[in-house]
Amino acid sequence: MRTLTLGVMLICVSAQAAKTTPEDFGIELQNKVTAEVLVSVLSLPDDRLEYTYTVKSSTLSQQDVLRFNVQVKVPVAKTDMTPASGWFVGSAGIERKLDEGSVKTVVLWNGEDISMLIKPGRSLAGFKLMVKSLPGIQDFHMQGYTDKDMAEASGVSEEEMDVLGDLQDEFKNNSFKGKTIGPDPVPEVINLAGLVERLIVLKHQAASLGWIFGPGADGIVKSLDAKLDAAKASVARGQNKTAAGQMNAFINELQAQRSKHLDDNAFFLLKVNAEFIIGKLGS
Repeated sequence: MRTLTLGVMLICVSAQAAKTTPEDFGIELQNKVTAEVLVSVLSLPDDRLEYTYTVKSSTLSQQDVLRFNVQVKVPVAKTDMTPASGWFVGSAGIERKLDEGSVKTVVLWNGEDISMLIKPGRSLAGFKLMVKSLPGIQDFHMQGYTDKDMAEASGVSEEEMDVLGDLQDEFKNNSFKGKTIGPDPVPEVINLAGLVERLIVLKHQAASLGWIFGPGADGIVKSLDAKLDAAKASVARGQNKTAAGQMNAFINELQAQRSKHLDDNAFFLLKVNAEFIIGKLGS
């Protein structure tokens, strides 16, 4: 019995000694930010879209925003990106293989110095991305500033290094995460019915994210649905001109509800995709 009791005690002491928390490593996670991202989308003459992001840090944030990235699903070069004032382009394509095996690619902007970071309750506009694409719903991540973001590697076991890696992984624990609009690839083969169906799905996703909001939002979603369903049926009958008119009615309703029941994320997501479809209906 004494030997068994001693063994249990040793196991408990060993478990207590293992480093498992940020405090154990003497670090502070960079996820103490609460923010939202608003975006506007402009069509450029060379068939590219210009995404302009505004980062709005909440008064609830406990750290200044130091880094901001957006998921992309098209190739991006640094020349396709413009930083906001006091920031710089950190990367035009960080690829990260996630635990489930998928690969996430993000573009990254960094603050140049502490004085230019986005403080709690403040906003910063002017993060731009210019690529040939269609707007889709993408992930964003933000990291806050702390002077305790790195741990001393000395005396850290291999198992603890794995724990530390997970703690500092911005795609797991070490960032504030949300949804915004970013580039999806333009399909190589145009399927009009498929494009309208994709727009219907995006509209429902926008509603579930709260981008279509307020009393009567369900009725607005149904009204938008009716116009898209009608356009899809017209496409199936080969009546492209009729479908274009129905898509224009869809855009008119978006414009009428902008700021009332649609935020800019929903407005630009749906409007730009609808305009792309109208362009293809006439070709």
